[in-house]
Formats: sequence, structure tokens, C-alpha cells
Amino acid sequence: MMLVQFGLNSEAPRLGLGGGLSFVLGELAHMLGRVDADEMSRIAGPGASAAERLRATVAVAKRHRTPGVDPAEDIVDPYGRSKSVYADSFAQIQTALAPLVRLVTTESPSTD
Repeated sequence: MMLVQFGLNSEAPRLGLGGGLSFVLGELAHMLGRVDADEMSRIAGPGASAAERLRATVAVAKRHRTPGVDPAEDIVDPYGRSKSVYADSFAQIQTALAPLVRLVTTESPSTD
């Protein structure tokens, strides 16, 4: 299981991440996959930097969280397994990170 934790390390206060939230990576991807650029802009603020959008993903994800974790959202653990399982795990991680990368790297419209 690949767990993404927000607010549980020394970087949390600097990044503005609090509350000790934890998501399975696939769960985070599922939640963020429901978010469009307009919603991200409303939460992160118009013209937000990539760092500000990254901070905002916690608030955005919380809005779209549903009870329970779908086992299909988990990432296979390749440790001690074949190269093909490592390749599968890598592909799952790439797929799971796509919504996060999209939201963080897509610039919010400016209000100028």
C-alpha cells in the first residue's frame, strides 16, 4: 500500500499542511481526478503558484473524499517480485500521479 501523508512531518508547517491527513495514493488520485481547473483556482486563488496549488490539493481532496478505500485504488507492492510486477507498480504510480501533476502544473487564471 502506498500511503501519502500530509501534515505529519517537519515540512508540514512550512507548507501549510496540517491535520495529519493520510490517503492511499490511488485514493488521492481518485479524489483529485474529480477536480477541474476552476475549482482549483477558487481554492488556491487566482494566479496561484505551483507551491500554492500543491498546498491547496489537501483542501480540494478533502472535499471529494468518500468513506472507505476501493482496493482497486491501491498500488501493488513489487518488493521481492518479478520485473513485470515492478513495471505494473510503476505504471500504477504514474497513473495515480497524473491528476496531482495536472492540478499543480496548470496555472490558475489571473484576475488582472
